[in-house]
Amino acid sequence: MSSEIKRLTAHHKQPLYKFLRWCYRKASHNSSNTLSMSATFNPLLIVQHLPEGEVTIDKLANKLNIPRRILQRRLSDRDTNFLNILQEVRFKVALRYLPDSRLSITEIAFSLGYADQGSFSSAFKSWHRVSPRDYRRK
Repeated sequence: MSSEIKRLTAHHKQPLYKFLRWCYRKASHNSSNTLSMSATFNPLLIVQHLPEGEVTIDKLANKLNIPRRILQRRLSDRDTNFLNILQEVRFKVALRYLPDSRLSITEIAFSLGYADQGSFSSAFKSWHRVSPRDYRRK
């Protein structure tokens, strides 16, 4: 893993770093996975920017040094889009964070780029049909 990823995740708890390693290995070994579309796109790019708040396709395209439209086309060629991948990444990171009771649900929400716990809870409930708090209790 790059030193930049280690630096970006240093202020996070261990589960994110483990998830990043898993995601990196998965992307490297499974080109059919919706998270890994090519050598130029890696979900780690999204994960790196989640704590900054709003993650957009424009920011990602800029980071990849490609026009937004080309990124959209590459995603479309794989029957997905930026928002689907962003939600999938958020969902997987949330599932990794929630079992760790040392992390508050508010901390998890902010680390996933949500403005508040309520927005995260609503999104999580739409994905998993239970609130993050109820998921954690299971």
